[in-house]
Amino acid sequence: MKKNIDNLYENLGGIYREENGHFIPDIALPEQTDYKIGKYGRNRFAGGDIRMRSVINELWHGNIVPQEDSRTNSKEMKELLGYMARHHEDLEKSFTDEQKETFEKFHDCWSEYMSLAEASIFEYAFKLGMQIAIETITE
Repeated sequence: MKKNIDNLYENLGGIYREENGHFIPDIALPEQTDYKIGKYGRNRFAGGDIRMRSVINELWHGNIVPQEDSRTNSKEMKELLGYMARHHEDLEKSFTDEQKETFEKFHDCWSEYMSLAEASIFEYAFKLGMQIAIETITE
């Protein structure tokens, strides 16, 4: 398969590797063990102005946490969370000590399950997004 891509990435010395008939940019994250965002980076980040060249790096270093991004919670979701918290408190008040312990175990299992489900959904969505990007570039 011959690639017909003349772009800025190549003009700046970027190279590709071929995988299953597709040309993938040959890039890697830098090796950093002590990563900190400076004052100006935090200000830019807080304003929501995220540039694509840093998104992967920020995600890798744990500075972007999609499942904790409250900007995605709609009004209905926030309202529902309020109801859930209120009902949770009311329910716990009515429990015996043994029931509280069982409910806490259930809650821990549910939290772990949801964490695994969110990770699976994130992985699937990321792979799907990359497939769309590759298809867009190669067509």
